[in-house]
Amino acid sequence: MVTQDDLLLLLEQRTEINGRFANFRRLSNGGAGNFSVLVSADDSRTNDRVAVKVCLPQSDRYRVECFEREAHLLEVLTGQSDIIQLIAPRSTFTEMLATQGGLQLPWEFHYYAVELAHGDVGDVIASGNWLPERMLLAFRTLCRAVQRIHSQRIAHRDLKPSNILVMPNGQVKLSDFGTARRIDSVTPALVGAYTAPPGDRRYCAPEMLGCLHDENPEIAFTSDFFSLGAILFEMFSGTMLGLRLFNPQFWADIAQAMLAIRIGQRRTTYDQVVSSIANSRPLPSVSAFGAPVPPSIRDRVNDLYRSLSSIDYRVRLCDFDRIFQKINICLLILRNERAYQRWIEQKRTRRAAALLRTSGVRS
Repeated sequence: MVTQDDLLLLLEQRTEINGRFANFRRLSNGGAGNFSVLVSADDSRTNDRVAVKVCLPQSDRYRVECFEREAHLLEVLTGQSDIIQLIAPRSTFTEMLATQGGLQLPWEFHYYAVELAHGDVGDVIASGNWLPERMLLAFRTLCRAVQRIHSQRIAHRDLKPSNILVMPNGQVKLSDFGTARRIDSVTPALVGAYTAPPGDRRYCAPEMLGCLHDENPEIAFTSDFFSLGAILFEMFSGTMLGLRLFNPQFWADIAQAMLAIRIGQRRTTYDQVVSSIANSRPLPSVSAFGAPVPPSIRDRVNDLYRSLSSIDYRVRLCDFDRIFQKINICLLILRNERAYQRWIEQKRTRRAAALLRTSGVRS
């Protein structure tokens, strides 16, 4: 069995892969989930450092399919400027490894390469380095990326700050399509029936926690909007919305209750209780946890994230035009406020200079 540490060590000691990638270095997170590892490498074709994702050979079928689906979707999304770009499509290399009995056997490893990021929005939130205008611009880019994939019938299903990469030039790009799904008549679900949401439950809409996507896969599109709101909340408040609204017992209870209901009846049952769930869990203000939020946009940011992250999916904001309009109004307010402050400072400077000149003439 090859562990993540084994694979990372193997890559660091390996001279090259298929004559193209070399000089492997583990990235700060050391891996890319529990079924693959992520390393940086020199790319002889582009002369850039890139990120190479390698799948563990003994991963279960679900994880292998996640890896393969991500590689395929990245090919589909080639040329989308707000989405991490594929540098090299899925391929393989072989390594001779010894068994516990000392027998040398060939192991096949699947990999692909993408652009190398500088960090992710999760890092930025933790550092507190971005000003409100920068956060809104990044959020607008994220919304545009989600709009792009939705237009191609792709639901991401795992939107969260760590899956929004920050490139060396400061641009943000959407990444990690391992649990994404193209929802059409020909793309099957990765598993026959889910007992948990496909993505990170801390950013997951309650209807996904209740596995309603088993009955109606298209509900994953609506769930992506909930995750967008949760990300916006975290960008301004510094805390995870999901952990403020729900706890592990709620996650377990709603999954257990909905899984006990036959597919075909879940949505009807869920719709009967979702209002009470929403009423018992009011969405907090972005300023409730001590983070400084400009008063001029606080109410508008609250309105936007609450509209996106409405617990009741039936009234959730799922209109990108309206989302962009709300973001742009916040940006306009901040820029006008900043311009007004500059004008005030310039006026004070001119007045002070005039007073000095007048004082000089009188003396």
